[in-house]
This record gives sequence, C-alpha cells and structure tokens, in this order.
Amino acid sequence: MRLADLVKIDHRFEKSVNLLLDLNDESKLKLYIPTRSSIKLLTEYLEEVEAFSGKRANILIGPYGKGKSHLLLVLLAILSGNDTDEMKQLIERIGNLDGNAKEKIEKVYKAKKLLPVIINTSSGDLSQAFVRSLNQVLKREKLSDVVPDNYFSKALFTIAQWEKHYPDTYDAFKKAFQNDPETVMNGLEAYDYDSLNRFKEVYPTLTSGSEFNPEIEDDALTVYRSVNKQLCSRHGYDGIYIIFDEFSKYIEGHTAEGFSADMKTLQDLCELCNSSKEEQLHLTCVAHKAIRSYGDSLSKEVKNAFLGVEGRLNEMQLSYLLRITTN
Repeated sequence: MRLADLVKIDHRFEKSVNLLLDLNDESKLKLYIPTRSSIKLLTEYLEEVEAFSGKRANILIGPYGKGKSHLLLVLLAILSGNDTDEMKQLIERIGNLDGNAKEKIEKVYKAKKLLPVIINTSSGDLSQAFVRSLNQVLKREKLSDVVPDNYFSKALFTIAQWEKHYPDTYDAFKKAFQNDPETVMNGLEAYDYDSLNRFKEVYPTLTSGSEFNPEIEDDALTVYRSVNKQLCSRHGYDGIYIIFDEFSKYIEGHTAEGFSADMKTLQDLCELCNSSKEEQLHLTCVAHKAIRSYGDSLSKEVKNAFLGVEGRLNEMQLSYLLRITTN
C-alpha cells in the first residue's frame, strides 16, 4: 500500500493566511486547526486582554508556515466581538481539546472589543506607517469622527476651500494636475504619500510661494493615544490591537539610515502599550526568529538600535504540531 493511499491532503489548507487581506474573513476560522500548544498561546494573549500585567507589547516568534498569522487572525476575530456561527464552531473545537480555554475565550469574547490595526511595511518612516494604517482602519470601520487631523486631511480641506471660496486658485490647481484633480485627491484620501508630495510641490505656485506646513501632531505616539481614548469613550471599544506583520522582513530589509528613529518610535509605542490599562493598547510583532539569532547578517548599527526595543517586547514562541489524518 502506498503512502498516498494512507495520507490525504486537504487542499483547503494549502493557501497561507494574509492578515491584511483575510481580516474579517469568517471562512478562515473554519480552516483553523487548534492544537494544545496554539491554544496555550492564544490563552496567554487573552489573559493579558482580560487583566493588566504590563506585558501588552510582545514579539511572536515561529518559523515560516507554522501558523503564526492564522493564530493571530483567530485572536483578532475573538476580540472583534462579532457573533457568528463560524466563531461558535471554532470555540467548540477548542473546547474539545481544552475546556478551560473555551471558558476563557467565551468570557473575553463577550466582554471585550478591540480595534485591529495591521502594520505591513518594509521601508519608509515607521511612525507614518503606523499612523497611515490606523487612519485606513478608522475609515474602513466608518469611525471618521475620531480620525485625527493629518497632512492628508488638511490638504483635502484646503482643496475644498479653494473650490468653494477661491475659484481662480482652484482652477489653477486643476491645471497643475492636467485638469484631473480627482487623481491626486483620491490619492490623498487613500493616504498615498506620492500624492501628498505632488500636492506639496504645487502648493507654493498657488499661494505666492508659501509652503504647505499645517500645525498638526502626527507622530504615532500622540495619534494612537488620542484615538484610543476617543474609541473607548465614544464608541464602546476597550482599546486597539496592533499587529506588526512581517516584522522580520522589515528588520532584514532596513538599512542603518533612519533605523534609530524608527526604533525610537517602536520603543515609545511599546512603553505606551505596556503602561496602558483600561484604555488598552496592544502590540504584537511577528517574526520568524529572534533578532539575536541573526548574527552577522545584520549590521552592528541595526542590532544596536534594536536593543532598546528588545527588552520591552515580551517574547512568545509558537511551536505548532501538524495534525495528520488517515483513512
């Protein structure tokens, strides 16, 4: 008898999970196969949501293909509070392996609701990436009343003012973009930095040489603190859960230039998370190995810059056992 006659592959499980694209896809919950090790880790995450212990910033480490993204997708689904058949079925499957974990999940599922924010960037200013991702989520969830002022919203407001009160300036603006202002405006609405830079270049030609430099607070720490407070007080949320996906690729692809500033942003956010209580803020960085395991593959400058962050991230390891079914 051949091995192929004994072992069958369920092709539903061949595709990997993409946190950004699969968020809120309830069908992915059906494909999740709980194991005792993954349930233990899931429970640890939920315990930090249920009760504060000062470890709300962490790094999840596990080799590629071991289920890190799928586990976090399940975590975010639990924290969404959405009452679906898929979630009820998943809780039952987990309960078949661990009754205590089922009780924990049901308790948090009914009591807590956190807004998920997925960070997926390999270059550019990290503070801007965090703010851009948050703004996109707020827009998607129709929470525009808590979207903080930023360069994009100020640029759109300026264009609207030109159109309403200064028709000559608005006409000049349209000509500057070949009578196609919708392209740059759509880019601004999508938080596209190329569109913002094009607007900044044109702005002096329309305003007697003045620069576009509105007074706003747009650093990640200030924005997340402000938005989180409003979400909790006005919209019934218990906080924000940030997942920095592909954190390993971000580290591997970063040069020494600008890395210290980015790590200062990450360090500040870790401290904000670890000190957050009622207005919860969580951060999970996803990596396939610990930074100290890179050896000489990373520059000394990059490794040194990360040292200040590493001590503020609670390290969590995922060991995932493959379940094989036979005929």
